[in-house]
Amino acid sequence: MKHLIWLGLVGLLACEPTPTLQFADLQLKNEEGSLHTLSESRYTLVNLWATWCKPCRQEMPSLEEAQVALKPHGITIILASEEDWGKIDRFRNQNSYTLPYLQLSPGMAALGIHSLPTTYLFDAEGQLLYEHVGAQNWASDSVLNEIITHLAP
Repeated sequence: MKHLIWLGLVGLLACEPTPTLQFADLQLKNEEGSLHTLSESRYTLVNLWATWCKPCRQEMPSLEEAQVALKPHGITIILASEEDWGKIDRFRNQNSYTLPYLQLSPGMAALGIHSLPTTYLFDAEGQLLYEHVGAQNWASDSVLNEIITHLAP
């Protein structure tokens, strides 16, 4: 029983936002090296992934589907990797995902991110509203509803 309680607490901690992380901490850059800003949408869902991460690749189709469902709520989904642009471009060219790809700088370890995929929802001011560690079906009704509950009324 003691282990179940501990696992339950770890699960709760993994889903609670880290209050100190803000969008600007991520330093997301496009291929030209320009920083991505939040001015393009009311909310931004940032999915941290890597080309070598099988769970990351498995959840990408559901992220693509979720973008369609979340766009009317003012949410834009972006994919961010700390890998070099050569690897990101090879992945992008081998797949047909339409989500924007960005490069994370500094690396994940510098930000205290140790698991992939990790996904964050930020508001227009860059404040963290939601975080999820691990793969999931982002297009499922339960996950979409969970994300929408974190939006301002």
